[in-house]
Amino acid sequence: MTGIDAIRSSVALSRRDDLAVLRLTGEDAWDLADRVLSSDLHLRDGQVRQTLLLADDGTIAADVRVAAEDEDIWLIVEGMSDVSLIELLRSHIADGEDVSVERTDDVCVAIDGPFAWELAAAWDSPGIVGLPYLSAFRGPHGALGLRANTTGEFGYAFFAAPDVADRIEAELTAIGEPLSLGRAELADLRACALENGFFDVTAPGAHGHPAELQLRWRVSERKTFPGSDALRAHLAGGLERRVTGFRGPDGVAAGAPVTLDGTRIGEVLQVQHAHGSDGVLGLAMLDIAWAHPGVDAYRAGEHAIRTVSRPFVLNRSLFVRPQTHSWRTRDSIPYPSGVAGLDG
Repeated sequence: MTGIDAIRSSVALSRRDDLAVLRLTGEDAWDLADRVLSSDLHLRDGQVRQTLLLADDGTIAADVRVAAEDEDIWLIVEGMSDVSLIELLRSHIADGEDVSVERTDDVCVAIDGPFAWELAAAWDSPGIVGLPYLSAFRGPHGALGLRANTTGEFGYAFFAAPDVADRIEAELTAIGEPLSLGRAELADLRACALENGFFDVTAPGAHGHPAELQLRWRVSERKTFPGSDALRAHLAGGLERRVTGFRGPDGVAAGAPVTLDGTRIGEVLQVQHAHGSDGVLGLAMLDIAWAHPGVDAYRAGEHAIRTVSRPFVLNRSLFVRPQTHSWRTRDSIPYPSGVAGLDG
């Protein structure tokens, strides 16, 4: 079973040490985070928010999840080194503020899949199943836990020092064996992110402007932050381009021009094989007048494509109810067989 198969049908374990994990402490920790991050940080204790760090020109520099725990603020950052991140944060501390930026060596052990909740409950406690999406909590061994994912399935991520992460990984692996626990690599997680319309800051074209990448919901309209003036100036004349999902045959390549009746209207950003079906799925940056789903008149290079709404797949987790279902009764759970995706 591949990592993607495990994510889509049972549960898969992954481990990541590519994320920068920082802790902000002190009375002014929240003020610093709110000053630097792009979204409004209306956070209660135990909540998580998806946000961004922008470059001075208004483009995306890093993908951020911010979590509130008591008086502390945790930042889980992808796309920027911890050294650059610490330097940036410290440069925005005002004189006299009580805030400390602490680097951690925490790594992430995550489980994703339609039965990830069953594994999490067996390892932690049944109460973990009732946590709402984008919650932060303390799990076994003091690990910082997040109820969050980028796969579209049930997901939990645990952050701990490497030796503790080793123990967590071993325990989850042993408990997960009866659930056909699989192993997912980073490439599997990135493929699932594309399938489900989650932002991947490492993907081609991901360092553009948030509105073009359909991430305007992560940007505050009320406050200033690094890159905000440049972003608003960019948008003052109206949005010119927008990322759009598409399906096509094998042979469509990243970088190919997208045309309509011979006129270029955009380019392909990202392509991957459509897991479980023929052809490819991908993202294209299209001129705003043509950036709509359900159009089959475009060509990517020499190949006909059809624009579609994301997500590309119909996740099994949408049909699983932890209150009534289980891995043991999985064959009785209704799920449309043969579904290759939602194509708008």
